[in-house]
Amino acid sequence: MKNRRPTSLQIFNLRYDVIWQEELPHGLNDAYGLCHPALPALIFYMPQPTQMLVDTVLHEIIHAINRHYACDATDSMTDEQIATRIASGILTVRLQNPKFWSWWLELLEEIK
Repeated sequence: MKNRRPTSLQIFNLRYDVIWQEELPHGLNDAYGLCHPALPALIFYMPQPTQMLVDTVLHEIIHAINRHYACDATDSMTDEQIATRIASGILTVRLQNPKFWSWWLELLEEIK
């Protein structure tokens, strides 16, 4: 892989630190990533298989997008409204972070 792991990511108006930790915190046995909007930071626990990492990274970005749009499971938004926000958010994050997406696409190529 030519690109190094990212250290930050622009998500709308916030710059998130990207933190790579070598072990899961006690009590989070099934979490491989965490979106921490108060810092703001995306935290990824390593090692994890590449296929899982590709999914985890996208999963945590979607959490950040949901927080930006103030979407949560109790909202009265329709499925269509939520899908529109997530799609727009992913596209915006993609356009704001071309190097990050090059890195992510390289990971994706590894699992083909």
